[in-house]
Amino acid sequence: MLSGRDIVMIASAPWNVDGKLNCHHLAERLAEHNRVLYVESPPMRMPSMSHASDRRKVVRRGSRWLAGLLRGPQMIHEHLAVLSTPVLPLYGNDVAGRVNQNLFGRAVARTARRWRFSQPLVWSFLPTGMYVAAFFPQSPLVYHCVDDYAGNTGVDADAIESLEAKLLERATIVFATSKPLADRLALVHENVRCVPNVADVDRFTTPQPIPNELAALPRPIIGYVGNLAGFKLDLALIINIAKARPDWSFAFVGPHGDGDPTTDLNQLNDLPNVHLFGPRPYEQIAAYMQHFNAAIIPFRLHRVTNGSFPLKTVEYLASGTPVISTPLQSLMAEPLDDVVTYAHDVTSFVAGIEAALRNNDEHASRRRRQFANSYSWTNRYAQIANTVDEMLNTAPV
Repeated sequence: MLSGRDIVMIASAPWNVDGKLNCHHLAERLAEHNRVLYVESPPMRMPSMSHASDRRKVVRRGSRWLAGLLRGPQMIHEHLAVLSTPVLPLYGNDVAGRVNQNLFGRAVARTARRWRFSQPLVWSFLPTGMYVAAFFPQSPLVYHCVDDYAGNTGVDADAIESLEAKLLERATIVFATSKPLADRLALVHENVRCVPNVADVDRFTTPQPIPNELAALPRPIIGYVGNLAGFKLDLALIINIAKARPDWSFAFVGPHGDGDPTTDLNQLNDLPNVHLFGPRPYEQIAAYMQHFNAAIIPFRLHRVTNGSFPLKTVEYLASGTPVISTPLQSLMAEPLDDVVTYAHDVTSFVAGIEAALRNNDEHASRRRRQFANSYSWTNRYAQIANTVDEMLNTAPV
């Protein structure tokens, strides 16, 4: 098992978020036997100061950076620290690129030197990890791709693709969290491993009491947990499903328009059977999922969503909750047909939910929870860590 290493991780999310992602789970597990410097995600697009969510992000990032200047990295425990660094989201500009490499990459390299990291393993979840990798030319590099970043809204696609190409050229090994992502990356890299998303299954299988605000709703409750961003969600589909079944309650738990300032939730919020609860701490998410009568993944179908394996899929299943999703390529590439129902329009979504409500007995719930065990971090971490350990022991360093 991977141990005794120094690891610089360029993460895909800040450390303090409501929902834990791959980078959080992996950093925590790696830090049990290695020293990990968790570098908070640099922005991939220019923030919109007219949007409250973006303004909050700018303020939080600025405050974390200033705090880091004063006290150094935030120590989570002895072997895990979190670093916030400045970076400009202007990747298509050559001058900005040089500034970023000096601001972002140099700050990480300086901290690694203070920690006496010796040729650390660089583990990047983002193409912008290339700014850091440039300061560790002799270090092995892992690219852990969880998204088709150049397809995201508001980013400079050409610049992100250029950074990713450079990162792939340097990477020793590439992990991809869905088959569509792995297939794309395998066209340009010979050592790509598909490691589909998994969840903290035990957390979601452990019974939790129903949250008060959920208990107050008429049943059945159709739920969604995650970011309510118009770029990702098919809002028109959701609105029409809610209109088609006014006797159903629709509960949405998560931030509003995070990463997509153009998101407009007014029509959704105006429906009397729709309830937008906003974000909740990660520790409370399982309680909501377990008490949904059915859970939905109503994503739009495009380049990004088809390549992204929604982590919530496994969390829903571990909660024992039936899942109805649009036919995402990332999900359909997995053996999920027995536990996930695919629907493409209002009629098929309503039919899928109705079938789930009719057949949602304890036997079906148990089957979903058992299936989720095959997508647990216990197995996935061992797979990833052993692969990297083998790479380090065979590749020249």
